[in-house]
Amino acid sequence: MEITWLKNEDNAIQYVYASAVPQKIPLDIFKEIVQSSKENCLPEFYVISEQGKYIGYILLLADKKEDIPKPFTFLACHNGDTLPKETHKKILEFIGKRCRVNNWNKLAWLAEQEIQQL
Repeated sequence: MEITWLKNEDNAIQYVYASAVPQKIPLDIFKEIVQSSKENCLPEFYVISEQGKYIGYILLLADKKEDIPKPFTFLACHNGDTLPKETHKKILEFIGKRCRVNNWNKLAWLAEQEIQQL
């Protein structure tokens, strides 16, 4: 499984928006937030592939206004409900590592909690 950081992927952005983002956030604002992504800064956007085939995306996103940032990512991963449990676990472990490296401790904690529930 390969996980690649991207700055922009229109189809995935629109899918995340349609399936996971509260409708109070306009699409153009959401798209701007994602496209402003820089490595090691929230938001971070990744595409997941296996043997060169697209299988999903990760969007690490936190609303800075909230006490506990909410990751839309691993909870709304494209095709997440069809991924094998082991792949899902690897994705969550990747998210946890990225968050720990960058001191996004609340997001890391949420990923760890999700792993325990698998």
